[in-house]
Amino acid sequence: MSDRPACRRCGALLSAYRLEGEPEDLCAACAAAQAGPEEWSVLDPERLVLAVAGVLASAAAERPDEAIHVRAALEARRILSDSVDVHLAVEKLRRRYGWRVAAIEGRSGYRLAAWPFRFTRRCREGHAVED
Repeated sequence: MSDRPACRRCGALLSAYRLEGEPEDLCAACAAAQAGPEEWSVLDPERLVLAVAGVLASAAAERPDEAIHVRAALEARRILSDSVDVHLAVEKLRRRYGWRVAAIEGRSGYRLAAWPFRFTRRCREGHAVED
């Protein structure tokens, strides 16, 4: 028998990674179902990649050496996702856009190590000039 508490609605074991303001006796899925569908967003895969990129970039700006629990950060923004969707979005950031995202197997969270970026500026004629 596990010492971890279980959801009062479905009986699933509760995650150790609880969000602030999340009900103490409900799992994330039951809390989302109880809150109602109008309060949560389900993004298509391309928009989820953008949301994950935003979470990783903002976390890297605030705390560059710490891993962030991306799914929990998305839930705080009222975006429903699961760990598989988040993993696929991170893999797409790695593969398609060349982001270096670090993760430690067996521990939750991702850390943005580096990402390719270029700044453009406009010259007087209105043409974009890359630096």
